[in-house]
Amino acid sequence: MAKMYYEKDCDLNYLNGKKIAVIGYGSQGHAHALNLKDSGCEVCVGLREGSKNWAQAEAAGLTVKTVAEAAKWGDIVMMLINDEVQADVYKKDIAPYLEEGNALAFAHGFNIRYKQIVPPAGVDVFMAAPKGPGHTVRSTYVSGKGVPCLVAVEQNATGRAYEIALAYIAGIGGARAGIMETTFHDETETDLFGEQTVLCGGVVDQLNALCLGVPLQPFPTEADFTHLKICLSQSACFHYRFPPLYAIIHALQHSIDASIHVLLFNVDMFDTYGKHTCVYYILVLKEYWKSSVFEKMSVKNSHKIDF
Repeated sequence: MAKMYYEKDCDLNYLNGKKIAVIGYGSQGHAHALNLKDSGCEVCVGLREGSKNWAQAEAAGLTVKTVAEAAKWGDIVMMLINDEVQADVYKKDIAPYLEEGNALAFAHGFNIRYKQIVPPAGVDVFMAAPKGPGHTVRSTYVSGKGVPCLVAVEQNATGRAYEIALAYIAGIGGARAGIMETTFHDETETDLFGEQTVLCGGVVDQLNALCLGVPLQPFPTEADFTHLKICLSQSACFHYRFPPLYAIIHALQHSIDASIHVLLFNVDMFDTYGKHTCVYYILVLKEYWKSSVFEKMSVKNSHKIDF
């Protein structure tokens, strides 16, 4: 059985005197940075020059530096940019500034598991992976709660990597809900299976059957769409095990625009079906939504992810 940790097992004092550089200010980046700041940690955000998130991070009261400056400044460097660009950014802007005794941290194990990033021997490498989207990590922290997290240590150069990782997770609120010990290997394999098989396989094929399964009728009927929402809603009890599915379920229950944009995570649906297929679903379902009796149920100003 997997080992579990809670607040009593975590000591924030392991972060005393450590400067934490959060690379990225997207879904997870903003939540980690703000939660750590509110927990009393010394934090900066590392962004590329000209990033549209620079002003937003500064407006939230955070110090912002370029990625290279943040990596040079930080004792702990948390990688929260997209998986597919992490290796290039690491080689160019982070690796030259890592020093013995530093820690390199991740919220997903892909680049370590498949050796796209190979840290130096004298650096701790750990994972602090909330099992929920960034806005939930932030909102639950603010409300005095937390999102369950995974912890893993790939490299324990200092002998204190686990203590530092647990302290980090406590700083973002995860210890309030519970921390499960895993490995980079297991987290990566199970995450990819869930995304590529369930999210991009089963869920997308359900949408495909809904849109295209009825001959000569390219748009789903109200009954079909309602039935899809009901069937998917029955999976809501698993949302802590697979947050992306819960996000889609939640969006389907409130706004079709939001639901399809939620599907457009860059390494999930694009890799499986391609951008043109994604755009097709958007156009078909958005057009259906406009003409549907369900339009009255739409949530105003629903969040959209641009592509």
